Amino acid sequence: MVPCEVAHHTDDEMIEIGLAENIQRRDLDPMEEARAFRIFIDQRGYTERRLAERIGKDRGYIQNRLALLRAPEEVQQLVAQRPDALSAARAIAQLPTVEQRQQLIEGVASGALTHKDVLALVNSASLAPASRPTVVDHKQGDADIPAQPRESVSVSTTSSPLTRALDRDILAVRAVFARWRLSLPKSKAEERARMLGFVDTHLAELEALTEALRSMESASNENVRK
Repeated sequence: MVPCEVAHHTDDEMIEIGLAENIQRRDLDPMEEARAFRIFIDQRGYTERRLAERIGKDRGYIQNRLALLRAPEEVQQLVAQRPDALSAARAIAQLPTVEQRQQLIEGVASGALTHKDVLALVNSASLAPASRPTVVDHKQGDADIPAQPRESVSVSTTSSPLTRALDRDILAVRAVFARWRLSLPKSKAEERARMLGFVDTHLAELEALTEALRSMESASNENVRK
């Protein structure tokens, strides 16, 4: 017979043990973890430091998860649906309006925008310097990205499939250029040459497209006046 020791726990203690085991096994998504951490702190009297020790994480991990509970509802939904997009969601949460956040959320959910795209777009959005924070990619360990007021992130109010597809395309193109602008200070000569070559190659196409759009817009305005 193998000797064993039977431990007696209250129902509350069993709940606590179960939560801790689920967290350690990574059975919970980030939002579920955040709510579990809040239970430990609010109902079980844990401090952030004690909780971190209890589950084998550092205090920053606990704080980042708890911060999700203060994020806008649409950002929380993104995290629940796409746990792999957690870093992008943290960046999106910095935007001040639902309209700005929603377009980036749709881009991430559809796969049109990567985490790096989101960081570039958020940091190039035209927000007031005093109220606009610098977004840091803590997960990747990148240096702080300096604020650069640029065009705002906007979203169309129409639900037309073509317009929504156009929104995604425009967002993707803007993400590329925003990334390029932010990468210029650290870029190498050959990398800048490739960027310049791409721009030069496609400049004629952009000019032709611009002329076609202006011509169609002019014709449309003429028809309206008639």
